[in-house]
Amino acid sequence: MSTKTTNSKTIAINSFLILILSNMNNWKKLTFLFSLLLIGSTSYLQETLFIKGQVVDAISQDPLIAASVAIPNSLIGTISDEDGFFKLEVPRGLRQITISYVGYEEYKLTLRHYKNNSLIELKRSDTYLDLVTIVSKPPAIPLTYKVESVLDFSVQSDRILRLTKVKTEGYQLKLTDFDGNVLDSYSLKGIRHIEELTTSCLETHFLLTEFYAHQISIEEDKIAILYKDKRKKYDEYIGNCLDANSQYFYLNAKKNYEQISEITGFHRYLEEKVNFGQITDDFNVKNYKEERHYLEFMDNKGADEWINLTDSQSLEGFYDYWEKAALIKYNFYHPVNFYLHAQERSVFIMDHEKHLLRKFTLNGKVINQIPIQYSKERKWSGKIFKDAKTEKLYTYFDYTENKMLFEIDLDKGLLLPKAEIELSYVEDFQIFDDTIFFTNSGLVQGQEARILKRIDFGI
Repeated sequence: MSTKTTNSKTIAINSFLILILSNMNNWKKLTFLFSLLLIGSTSYLQETLFIKGQVVDAISQDPLIAASVAIPNSLIGTISDEDGFFKLEVPRGLRQITISYVGYEEYKLTLRHYKNNSLIELKRSDTYLDLVTIVSKPPAIPLTYKVESVLDFSVQSDRILRLTKVKTEGYQLKLTDFDGNVLDSYSLKGIRHIEELTTSCLETHFLLTEFYAHQISIEEDKIAILYKDKRKKYDEYIGNCLDANSQYFYLNAKKNYEQISEITGFHRYLEEKVNFGQITDDFNVKNYKEERHYLEFMDNKGADEWINLTDSQSLEGFYDYWEKAALIKYNFYHPVNFYLHAQERSVFIMDHEKHLLRKFTLNGKVINQIPIQYSKERKWSGKIFKDAKTEKLYTYFDYTENKMLFEIDLDKGLLLPKAEIELSYVEDFQIFDDTIFFTNSGLVQGQEARILKRIDFGI
């Protein structure tokens, strides 16, 4: 059972308890809760236990960050934190877990005589020494200054297209090189309700407003707006595109409340489509039928119905109903979490709900399926980034004063440490040719503008 499923069940049980307790007096409530705590604690202790420890290098005793800790032949696992510590909930009676780290020999930990919080020493492997990456701490180079605020940007080829705002000039599109030198600018004074600058899966640029999508052209270092179309049309066809290769583009048909995303590949030139199946949150799929009326209530009526209520008892009942409906909608029913990566001969789908990495052929046949070990509940940013030039995938982990960048090994489902980035606040993050581009707001007076910066971690 995943951590998310456990948390969802806990929230659902709490909502059920609130409903029961509302019809009890104070003494009965106390007795009832105490009984439940005793029963729940006893049952829980019988079923699972927590394994804790610290993973270190056997020689240097340095902590190993993001070491994979997993139950063999299962999808249950986690990773170690910035100090090498991990905590894993396992079934009581389990005999063994495995601990692995790139460049080190796999360690099989027998649980029978293991004492929690012990040191687990991994030995370096001669076989995989070529995979070990020396983690660097590259500096951040500013590309803009506080006189302009970078609201959005997009990196393609050796150019950066950015949406900026200057107090005296208003909104502008600017085209620059990787050193920040401006090649062209385009005034946006005639365009209202600007929201964001984005690049589609087909590598076309769009400026999105509340009602329209403006397609942007860049030719010979000149910016031009080709046409505008209704935002609804963009959201339906282009906004739902996940990724593309030379033959197919891949769409996500979201069904948020049903907790389903249907993934389909469409051939670029032929009338052909490929179904890659569904990504689902199984726990909430089961609950949807019973809770559907609460969700429809939030979408169609909501708090506006208060206006028509005058009786205090009816108003109190309505508030209780609305509170439960809001809890269900905003805590349970989010779009399912996954990432699709299309290559020329295969498609990878990372299912974060089930911690699975699936490899497909272009016609939708599963080639391989392996568990991916990371923790959604710890320091993982939850984001995956593709280097548009090298096609490598990256993610990062948030710590107090820095971020740790990892490359995702698609063959093994492992995380390869690449660089330690001394950043505490990042608003946008893109990778191109082993270079990170990001915006960073100042947190002191006079530094409010969003600055565009660059970090070269591939040097």
